[in-house]
Amino acid sequence: MAPVERIYQGTMACVQDARDLATYAEQLKHIDLGTIEQSGGLDSVTVVIIVGESMRRDYMHCYGYPLQNTPYADSLIQAQELIPFSNVVSPASATILSNTRSLTFYTQEQGEKPWYKFPSIINVLRQAGYATAWIANQEITGKYSMSNLLGRQADILTGNPAFFKGLGGEGVANRPDLFDEVILPFLLHHRDLSDSLRMSSPRGLFQIVHLMGSHMTYKERYPQAFNKFTSDSLPIHKGEAKDLVISAYINSLLYTDHIIHEIIERYREENALVIYLSDHGDALFDEDYPELMGHALVPLAVEIPLFVYFSPQLRKERPDLWRQISRQRDKRILSDLLTHALVDLLGIHTEYTQPRFNFFAPTYDDRRTRIVVSPTSNKKMVME
Repeated sequence: MAPVERIYQGTMACVQDARDLATYAEQLKHIDLGTIEQSGGLDSVTVVIIVGESMRRDYMHCYGYPLQNTPYADSLIQAQELIPFSNVVSPASATILSNTRSLTFYTQEQGEKPWYKFPSIINVLRQAGYATAWIANQEITGKYSMSNLLGRQADILTGNPAFFKGLGGEGVANRPDLFDEVILPFLLHHRDLSDSLRMSSPRGLFQIVHLMGSHMTYKERYPQAFNKFTSDSLPIHKGEAKDLVISAYINSLLYTDHIIHEIIERYREENALVIYLSDHGDALFDEDYPELMGHALVPLAVEIPLFVYFSPQLRKERPDLWRQISRQRDKRILSDLLTHALVDLLGIHTEYTQPRFNFFAPTYDDRRTRIVVSPTSNKKMVME
């Protein structure tokens, strides 16, 4: 009877997941934003948020790692075209817990209230006059899919055909059709939209690009051309098996650097703001946890990169905002405030808006306690 029981239990779990998702979607749909006011921010702009996966900053050359695995970020930073934030922490060590905080108005101050009681960044920007799109290179079904939870709120949900046709599986080996470059042709411009959507979105286009990034298994996340670093390349050795894992991880970051560059280049000639933020990092046999790898509630595994890019046209039009953001680059940040910060930066004000949560502005209060939660227990960690 064991196989029958497993079929029954699995089916009932799927049914309950579907009910939960329907509840979340319905709750989000009916949140009242009150009066939306707009003043002082960016206007007629394309906004791209690149949501990374499992990228921690201490293994990136642009943040001080010895191996040169971020050549494009390095060059943009040197040219003062990219602002790297140096002290950003993820609110959780897993994708769902992290992104349902960073992509909604939910913050740690809300305590035990469910995240879906708070507006998502997509719904806010739709109501503020932006066309919205979600472009996915991860699963689009199930309760652990960000595309399912939030992407379906966008005007356009698109991405890797392997996932949209039900052919994807992030654990499948040797699948070039799952590399992040596959979604580059799906990136949108305001001119690409239908006439009706373009007319109803006078403020511009907002899109979230959800990458596969460095999701385990790392060696399956990049083409052979990016297999640059080997175990012998590493500045510190932790054993043969561990070194193979770490070198593959470093190569996956090299590939993500390439993808970020490719996305930026597609918007260089227009009025565009691009933000890259990883959902969390991974434990990688760190000093205090020498046998631990993957999603984990340890300090280095939640210290993440955040980049801000203004296109040349946008920097020319708004040098004041560019300088303002640059001055904030070393502030203490918990990334559950991303929605607050971006919405305020765009000059959109709702009853949920709190200027003290906009880490792009001098109104930001960086004395805020940064609490990181575990995906598997009630444990929490305070980050200084």
